[in-house]
Amino acid sequence: MIALVAAAALGGDPSVVPVPIGPGARFRPAAHRAAAPALICDRAMSAYRIHLELFAQGKVIVVPAGIGRGDAGCTGDIRTTAPGGIVDVARRHATLGDLFRVWGERLTPNRLLSFPGNVRVYVAGRRMAGNPVTVALTPNAEIVVEVGPTIPPHRFFLFPKGS
Repeated sequence: MIALVAAAALGGDPSVVPVPIGPGARFRPAAHRAAAPALICDRAMSAYRIHLELFAQGKVIVVPAGIGRGDAGCTGDIRTTAPGGIVDVARRHATLGDLFRVWGERLTPNRLLSFPGNVRVYVAGRRMAGNPVTVALTPNAEIVVEVGPTIPPHRFFLFPKGS
């Protein structure tokens, strides 16, 4: 409810309706351990954030915590620390394809994770043409990836204070 009020106050669409998380493990994919060469063990890395929302079959897919996490506290230059879709990026010229490679999950023009179909990507509410793996990760981007019925994409995300 707070998010809807905040969205309306900032010019968002107050008719946005919450979408439920899909049933079963397909809608709650795990994060996989990152490969050692891609890890950074220095915690003082400069990063920006993006927000990623995933939808399939008209339902939410949870973006898990732990994407890009390795052993001994080392992390990748693309990572998640909590579920909910906030992704920290400390790589120049990073793309959506890079994020899915770090995650160890599939993204193609015809597949989102284990869901087949025409994959659509929206950035700030605008549909992006071309291969979804080439979409750039830019600071504070709101990125929606979906397959199946269209879920109206959000134009922005209110990052937590201090992000």
